[in-house]
Amino acid sequence: MKVAGTVRAPGDKSITHRALLLAALGRGATLTEVTAGYGDVEALRDVSLEIWPGEVFVVMGLSGSGKSTLVRCITRLIEPQRGRR
Repeated sequence: MKVAGTVRAPGDKSITHRALLLAALGRGATLTEVTAGYGDVEALRDVSLEIWPGEVFVVMGLSGSGKSTLVRCITRLIEPQRGRR
């Protein structure tokens, strides 16, 4: 996999996250009853999903609804508190 032609501002980690996400989805991903959060805040509770290799999907939701936490679980930037990746 090759990620090229990207520009980032100092301190912006989105390119690293994008490359990790592309690599993870090239193999597909499965989350089973995942719960993850930060401190006392649960960002995800009992989330299950399966993404097939090469499948295109969109994560949409309101601010604070757990989108970034979901992507971080898929890319293993964070490990879920419960469930399987």
